[in-house]
Amino acid sequence: MSRILVVDDEEAIRFYLTLLLEDRGYSIKAVADADEALRAMDDEPFDLVCLDIMMPRRSGIWLYSAMRTRPSGRHVPVVFISGFSQVNDLRDERAFRRTVRDESIPMPEVCLEKPVDPAKLLGAIERLTSAPQQTGGLDVQR
Repeated sequence: MSRILVVDDEEAIRFYLTLLLEDRGYSIKAVADADEALRAMDDEPFDLVCLDIMMPRRSGIWLYSAMRTRPSGRHVPVVFISGFSQVNDLRDERAFRRTVRDESIPMPEVCLEKPVDPAKLLGAIERLTSAPQQTGGLDVQR
């Protein structure tokens, strides 16, 4: 059973994703912010992270960058789930590099637009948790 960390400041989104993913047999830990997510990743291993981009205090982009520089998160696949304008900002490498300047940090694996299509999310999670670990190569879907 894959262990997934859900990071979103909106309680309703955390609740929805937890129900959706637990119903499919995934083990879920849901947290509300980037600092809590880093502590969780230091405490236990995760097979995948579902991550909102726009969060108070520290953004999902900040968390993604921090994850990629830590042993506990360096190779964990990430599915970004956010609004259209944030997803649009991650469509190509140049846009991504305007925000994340460290070339050693790869582009995220998947970026889905809210409201998330459950079939697309589940398909992305299945693909990322069953495939050999790879980081980079953005798959942006609406």
